[in-house]
Amino acid sequence: MSTIEYRASIIGCGQIGQQYAKAYTTYPGTEIVAIAEQCKVVGEHFKVCALYPEAESLVREVVPNIAVIVTPTKYMKAIVIACAEASVKGISTEKPIAGVLAEADKMVEACNW
Repeated sequence: MSTIEYRASIIGCGQIGQQYAKAYTTYPGTEIVAIAEQCKVVGEHFKVCALYPEAESLVREVVPNIAVIVTPTKYMKAIVIACAEASVKGISTEKPIAGVLAEADKMVEACNW
């Protein structure tokens, strides 16, 4: 019997986002509870009902333990900050995290509770 310990969200459903979704479905005690950003087909494939057009609406309604952000770099700053402000404890991004160091610094500052 499996107990759900980690509630994960995938933000960005391109090829890399799909690989993360596939991986997270194999982790014991982990459930993908929401998906955002171009997500309809991926949500259907992984049987996730909570689908959102953008990350901000996802974290307003569902606060996961883990947010996996796999969007183009130019969108990461706003998404990371939105997740941090919503008290998401684990925020994962693809690299590069930012286009310029000042944007990365803002993300670190937002996550520094």
